[in-house]
Amino acid sequence: MNWLLITVCFVTDLLLLSLIVLKLNIARKSVVFLISLISLFSALFVNVLKISLFEPAWFQLSLCSIVVVFALFGMVLLFRFYRDPEREIIEKENVILSPADGIVRYVKKIESGSIIFPEKKGRTFPLTEITHTDYITKGSWLVGIEMSIMDVHVNRAPISGKIEIVHRKQGKFLSLRKIESVMENERVTTLFVGEKFSVGVVQIASRLVRRIKVYKETGSQVARGERFGRITFGSQVDVIVPLIENIKVRVNPGQYVKAGETIIAEF
Repeated sequence: MNWLLITVCFVTDLLLLSLIVLKLNIARKSVVFLISLISLFSALFVNVLKISLFEPAWFQLSLCSIVVVFALFGMVLLFRFYRDPEREIIEKENVILSPADGIVRYVKKIESGSIIFPEKKGRTFPLTEITHTDYITKGSWLVGIEMSIMDVHVNRAPISGKIEIVHRKQGKFLSLRKIESVMENERVTTLFVGEKFSVGVVQIASRLVRRIKVYKETGSQVARGERFGRITFGSQVDVIVPLIENIKVRVNPGQYVKAGETIIAEF
């Protein structure tokens, strides 16, 4: 019985203490959710452990060990996913920064006059929400970044400027592994208008998830590297870079990039 009580106290205190210590590195919008999840986790285990109070000591000790292992694993996973570390934003001029952490899956050149199509397993789907922008007439580069559950999921502005478009497309619960998911999964397209050109960012939700948070509204001014939103769990972010004179894309498929710290393109 003592072992059980000690374990419950240890797990609960460890989780709550870690949350307090790391809360400055956790997305502000997620703190309430984490506290609720930890409380539910503790309550469930307290009830499970009560059932084993009349079991042999070896059984209680084994169960306590399992509880601790799973609690530690869950804590690490949650804090890694919800962390929101400060970044040393690159101050170099004439660059476009990555808006997301993850692996570059493709870099596509969209010719002048063509509609922009994100690609998934050889299939393409139109981004109709930006058909009225300069991207259609001038062409662009499309950079696809895949974010795993272990990556930081807070997204940052690729350039400084004004947010002209924030367009949300409600979707269905589909896996990104399915071809039609790029079109039917929830996505949010944000257009950043700078002094010289505009850059678009498309946030695409992953399977069984429709939780894309946008912190900024249309008309908001943002600084390069400033947080503007986040996606819950594994997801994808496409960056639309204008095809203008002297612009050079600096990333390649398979490269790992970090929001605010990796240069996507220079001009």
